[in-house]
Parts: sequence; structure tokens; C-alpha cells
Amino acid sequence: MKKNILFGSLIALLFLTACGTFDCGESGEVEAEAVEENLNIGETSTIDGISLTVDDAYYADKINRSANTNPDAILIVDLTVENNSGKDYSLGVDIDLYVDGVKTNTYPVEKLMSRVADGKTANGQRAFEIKGEPSEFELEFSPSKRLKSEKVRYTIEPE
Repeated sequence: MKKNILFGSLIALLFLTACGTFDCGESGEVEAEAVEENLNIGETSTIDGISLTVDDAYYADKINRSANTNPDAILIVDLTVENNSGKDYSLGVDIDLYVDGVKTNTYPVEKLMSRVADGKTANGQRAFEIKGEPSEFELEFSPSKRLKSEKVRYTIEPE
């Protein structure tokens, strides 16, 4: 009898935990794990109270040759981050760019966004090295990278 109660409790716990990954209310928001399609420039995603909007993507006019790297081009991505997580948020390793399916390196820029206080919104940029003539760009955002596997992907089409 105790085994049946324990087994039933485990099943109920797993069911409740699985349902907790989705916002089943009427807010219209779905947690990032449920998003199967990539978002586009101008769309906003929210994970754990951190909202990201990719505002624009374009190639830089100039390449800083003193950056100890030799890319063919630099892709600049303009971002807006709104922090409603309950604590300060540092946008560090939470954004990656995949070029034709391969993760690329970041590149130093002047308008780098680093810390966003709770309840605040900030605008900034991330820059990435581009080699060759790629055909597909995918930006991955995962503010809980160290804790969870939630992530959102954006299809980037530079101007």
C-alpha cells in the first residue's frame, strides 16, 4: 500500500512540475521552452523576467584591426533588455550567434550593454565576427544558461 501511495505521489509531482514550465494563464505569454519557431528582428522574448528585443542587425562600417582578430566583417546587433527579474541582471555569456550553424566569436564594441538594474530597461549592442559569406544567422538568448536550458532563438537577417 505504501508503495502505491509513494508511486502515485511521484507521478503527481512530475505532472505538476511539467505543467509549471508553461504560463497556462490568460496572459498570452508562453515560456521560452514552448517556443519552437525562431523569433525575428523586432519581436520580444521573456525568460525569468528578462525581456529581450532584437532591434536591428547590420554590418559595421569599420573594422577595428587592433582587436587582435581578422574577420571579414562585423555584425552589429542592437538590443533592448528590460529587467523585471527582481535582481540586477548582467548580459554576459547569455547571447550567442550561430553563423551557418557554427558559434562565432564576439567582437568588442563601444556601446556594449553589461548591467541592467531591476525594473529598468537598457539599450546596447553586441558585435560578432563574420568570416566568409554566410547564408544563415541565428542569435540564441539564454539568460538562465547556468541554471536551466530555456532559450530563445532569433533569425537574423542583416541589412
